Amino acid sequence: SISYNTMTRLQQDIQKRYFLDKFDQDKVLDILNLYTDTMFSYPAAKVSNYFANLTYGYIFNFYGSWAPASYASFPYTMMKTVNHWAEIPYIFYTTGLSRPLDSCSLNTDNIAVHTRLVNWWTTFAKTGAPVADASWKKVADGGYLVIDSSTSSMNVSEFDRKYYDFWATVERNSGFYFVANRMSWLLCIFIVILF
Repeated sequence: SISYNTMTRLQQDIQKRYFLDKFDQDKVLDILNLYTDTMFSYPAAKVSNYFANLTYGYIFNFYGSWAPASYASFPYTMMKTVNHWAEIPYIFYTTGLSRPLDSCSLNTDNIAVHTRLVNWWTTFAKTGAPVADASWKKVADGGYLVIDSSTSSMNVSEFDRKYYDFWATVERNSGFYFVANRMSWLLCIFIVILF
């Protein structure tokens, strides 16, 4: 169990990282980032670090019109964020939206992302590596691919600084092992403390 002092320190650390100014109703995106980092980003970073010799890490950061529809209601439908599994419609060319035309013009960005993703996934399935050359490195060799409008790369230390280091320190200093449902519990306590 977590002591009151530890919980207070964690609450302060989380507030400094995710809620830099006053907590108010406009902090939905900050809460979303906190939840996403605890439920997806940190656990994925832990697994990719554990299997670094086998993992080709990537961050899908492309917000295109093929992204899955948001099931949120107004005003949260106005947030432009990349959802968990947002790359799936690009890989399998599935969605309820019209393709490849978008706004009466050829949607070249979406088609280009689709083509690259299909190529990477099929090459990985055939060969065990997403690319034939060394342009996409394994995590152990220092690379994550950032898939956005212009595909770029992010080195492991930058990725870890963004998604891993904070929560690894929280986990280490809290005295217990974090799993996703404990992180949800901690998030709920944090939100209750703020209100």
